[in-house]
Amino acid sequence: MNIVERFSKQHREIVSLCQQLQGYSYKKDSKDDLISMHALQESLNKTLLEHLLLEDSALYPSLFESKNPEIRDTSLRLKEEVLVCGGLHAAYQKKYPDIDTIEENMEAYQEDTFIITQVILERIQKEDTELYPLLK
Repeated sequence: MNIVERFSKQHREIVSLCQQLQGYSYKKDSKDDLISMHALQESLNKTLLEHLLLEDSALYPSLFESKNPEIRDTSLRLKEEVLVCGGLHAAYQKKYPDIDTIEENMEAYQEDTFIITQVILERIQKEDTELYPLLK
């Protein structure tokens, strides 16, 4: 499996977690639903952080040095955007650290969850459509 295939596989996992979290964030029938939502949130956080660390160490540095100006410029632009996305995600994680906080702020949590997952999904789509095709 080459590096683009590996990152694409991780993207599919992150997309799946985002979609699951979006669907789950509107369930609030029981404490079990809150536990499941928080578990999905934590799973997304872990997977996303692992993905970003791998990108930072194994992908983007080499792209910044590419002799192909389109690859270099696209990777630099997308890396700047990922910093914004990462900052938003970190703020979301800090705002909703546990089940009690989610339960106490359910309406805001639902809205914030939709927003952050959409930001992540849009970010992944950009890499998949703008960057990865240049690397094949």
